Amino acid sequence: MSTDAYAPCIEWDAMVSDGTQYKLYDVQEYDIETSMFDVSAQPTTYLCWEGRALECQPDAMGSYYGSTGIEWKCVEDGDPTTNPDGWSPLPGVLGETMETFSDKYPHCLPSTEVDYASASADD
Repeated sequence: MSTDAYAPCIEWDAMVSDGTQYKLYDVQEYDIETSMFDVSAQPTTYLCWEGRALECQPDAMGSYYGSTGIEWKCVEDGDPTTNPDGWSPLPGVLGETMETFSDKYPHCLPSTEVDYASASADD
């Protein structure tokens, strides 16, 4: 029986492109980019790095926000190689890469492209 613990994580490229839509710290209530999407019920998402789950760390003032206020400071400052203070591995926890929605639920997506520009209310 395995005693390994796993945490949901995303790869660096996904963290850079879509990280603002995820919950990155435990008491976060809304997405960082728009502050409109309630993420409080989401599990905390971590960075997958060399098989481990790494947690975004706040800066010295306790803030997670980057210079623009709509991105994560830990992401803005770089991956764990260039920004080791911005990321902390979860002790004894392995990263489990999260699937994208389209990979996890391919049957929920349209099978053909929809041309919204030419669609009418009758379509």
